[in-house]
Amino acid sequence: MVKFAVEKKTKLGRLGKVEEWGDVPLSHATPSYMTYLRGGHIPHLTWDVAEKRLSLSQTPIYQLTLPSLVNMAEVIKKFGKGAPKFCGMPKGSAVHLAVHDPLKDYPSGYNTTKSVAIWTKNGKCSESVMEFWEEGSTTLKNILAQSS
Repeated sequence: MVKFAVEKKTKLGRLGKVEEWGDVPLSHATPSYMTYLRGGHIPHLTWDVAEKRLSLSQTPIYQLTLPSLVNMAEVIKKFGKGAPKFCGMPKGSAVHLAVHDPLKDYPSGYNTTKSVAIWTKNGKCSESVMEFWEEGSTTLKNILAQSS
């Protein structure tokens, strides 16, 4: 669960702070951005460089995408410690799991009332709502519990 405190409200939008992201306490001012991850890593950076060399003004929120993890779902499940630990992410990371990769274009019309289309580099992977919920909730539980 995300705890957001509104500090200022205008006709143009709201300013505030994200105070909690799951079990991770934050002080993340908005508007802001999420740091994009591909397969659990910042493209072209190691976690060591990201932690020690990036001078960020506030604690980042990492955006993990389901299409980059769906092919590894069974391995992550067998690993048993969640996607962030599997990917070697820093302890205490705030992680958002997105159903789609924001850097890709997706054709429309493939979701149905009984399935969710997840587009991977291998093509479309269609999962029933229950499969998606089991996979997503397991990953989300692990993200929220194991990132701290």
